[in-house]
Amino acid sequence: MNLNIKKIILNILLILSSILITFFLINLLVSINTLSFFNQKNLPRHWSLNSDRYFSTFYPNTHDKTLKNYTALLGDSNVFGEGDGWVNNIDKYSFSHYLRDYNGKNYLNFGKPGANSITSIKEFFFTMKNIKKSFFLPDVDTPKEIILFIDQNDFLGNKILYKKKGNSKVIKKFVEDEISNLSSYNHRIINLYLPLLKSSYLVTKEKLIHYVYLGVIRKLLVSLNFKSSRKIIAENKITDKNKIFINESVFIFPDDIKSSYLLLDKKEMEIGIEILFESIRYLKKNYPETPLKIVLIPHALNIYKWKYPITIKDNYLKRKKILVNDEELKTWDLISSKIKIFSRDQQITFINLKSELSKIGKKEYIHGIRDPGHLSVKGYKYVARILNEQAISSK
Repeated sequence: MNLNIKKIILNILLILSSILITFFLINLLVSINTLSFFNQKNLPRHWSLNSDRYFSTFYPNTHDKTLKNYTALLGDSNVFGEGDGWVNNIDKYSFSHYLRDYNGKNYLNFGKPGANSITSIKEFFFTMKNIKKSFFLPDVDTPKEIILFIDQNDFLGNKILYKKKGNSKVIKKFVEDEISNLSSYNHRIINLYLPLLKSSYLVTKEKLIHYVYLGVIRKLLVSLNFKSSRKIIAENKITDKNKIFINESVFIFPDDIKSSYLLLDKKEMEIGIEILFESIRYLKKNYPETPLKIVLIPHALNIYKWKYPITIKDNYLKRKKILVNDEELKTWDLISSKIKIFSRDQQITFINLKSELSKIGKKEYIHGIRDPGHLSVKGYKYVARILNEQAISSK
């Protein structure tokens, strides 16, 4: 082989080796400084979102970085803090930020976007297990309190998971197997040891899509009539214009109403609720000494005064329904009553936010404009205030 070719190959291998070694060293440095690196003051929000969910627990500035004397918040994207506050890069975007403002306590946010009761609790167990195993984190305390937030997506998510994996299995056994089987998350372990691996790939992909595809290639395809313009697509989109009354003024709700709990049949709903109860029993069994609180988050349907008829739909179920009055909304009260009775029997504190939020909803809109599926910053702040006031009054 030509000597020059050998040198070129060796140089290429040297460069690649240097890049890999540097990448591993940077990841090691990040791992050693996990609590200070995954901090919303230091890390851009999109990097946090594209990292493994494990690191998002530490990201919000709602704890003192000691992993001591804290309350654990469990649930889905509402707990995580998705919504206009998140996408608009507002500093305080979640329940946990405002709860800390009100009482100065530490909050670790285990919220997982898209979770149901099984996967939100499983995420909590997975994260706690790996915090305890970490060489780079301080010893973690058992939570002083656990607050589990529940919304209407739990029932649909539970039903979907059961249909995919459980079907005819006894629900109690199904729930225990699903939550305890952390091996199904083993594929994430490499992300925990190489914190920047997943985020580097996803952020690079995002930038390529934004600047290369949307910025150049798509425009070229549109100019050559191979693609329709986004403007035309937007104008042709048919959306049901559901309306609400705010201080007797009409306000157009800025999205379709995606309400699964009114589109599930009786059997599907029963499965979803029973899975919820068994999930909570499993959590309580594993943390018997930790006070548990359940917070029920109402859907926008149960907060505002709507102008009927209104159309609700769910793309996953491929179901749609037109409501001519608020009679069917009483389903939420029946669900709430079942959860309240269950909580009382299990000696769990239960808080239903419907009454307080519906009073606020008569006077102002508290969901997002860009993301109406989640509360606005004001909405998150109101919930935190209600929870703090109830905690004070219960002492």
